[in-house]
Amino acid sequence: MTLLRIENLKKAFGDIHALRGVSLSVEKNEIYGFIGRNGAGKTTTLNILMSFLRKDAGRIIFAGEEIGFLDVAYKKKIGFVPDVPAFPPYLTGREVLTFAADFLGIHENKREKVEEALAFSGLKDVRQKVGTYSRGMRQRLSIAQALLGDSQLLVMDEPTSALDPVGRREVLDLIKRLKEERTILYSTHILSDAESVADRIGLIDKGKILLESPMAEIKKTKDLTAYIVQTDLPVEELAEKLETEPFIKETKAEEDGLLCLLSGEGAEKRLLSRLSGLDLTVYKFVEKTPSLEDAFVEVLHENAR
Repeated sequence: MTLLRIENLKKAFGDIHALRGVSLSVEKNEIYGFIGRNGAGKTTTLNILMSFLRKDAGRIIFAGEEIGFLDVAYKKKIGFVPDVPAFPPYLTGREVLTFAADFLGIHENKREKVEEALAFSGLKDVRQKVGTYSRGMRQRLSIAQALLGDSQLLVMDEPTSALDPVGRREVLDLIKRLKEERTILYSTHILSDAESVADRIGLIDKGKILLESPMAEIKKTKDLTAYIVQTDLPVEELAEKLETEPFIKETKAEEDGLLCLLSGEGAEKRLLSRLSGLDLTVYKFVEKTPSLEDAFVEVLHENAR
């Protein structure tokens, strides 16, 4: 079941066309990874969805109903998690959520809902003021706040971009757990994060959706294969000898050898043939599943042609 559908969304800022007909759909109870480089149009799309910006053209359909800039009812069904949340530093997390519940008009079982949100985010036993929170704790409090209302959809705009590795892991773990009860539209330029949590991916670049696909299929969408090659040559020297070949899209040094990203029919045999023609000894030639980053780079390269 489709919970959110965006059709032909357009937005310009003077001569700058931020969105050039963006269309995407988010299914109920899935994590949709909205990925792209900084400036690709992710935040502009989300700001229009949340009515922080007016669209120039297009439609937004939520739970089967088209919504407009001034519509209010649907906003109570969408929780928003910004990239850098801000809270009054003199309040505790519990006080922040209690105030938010009052703002949302939550009166029945308010205390229980606040405690449930704190417990889910791992902040139930935290008594200190928000001003002393780490970045990761503030992000978890932001997620707790988004869970307070009757939200069917959580919209997250780069929620891990400013976090250290520990904070990122905590937030990603929360996102995975949220899938059991919420639909999530998760925007990020950190591809490894999207790869770890998303069910489907939408790739945006220069205001256009270039690819939309289930995560399980996205790497198969492009004709990509990858191999780790280890020889008696230094990795940098091997890369120089191979990277000019037309069937090799990219090379990257890794701990166990040179990663060669291949594309095209017969690319594996062509790589083996090239290696056999070099004066070297091959110690390792192992296929590796291409990453989301590999697919991302290939799609951008194709779009640039």
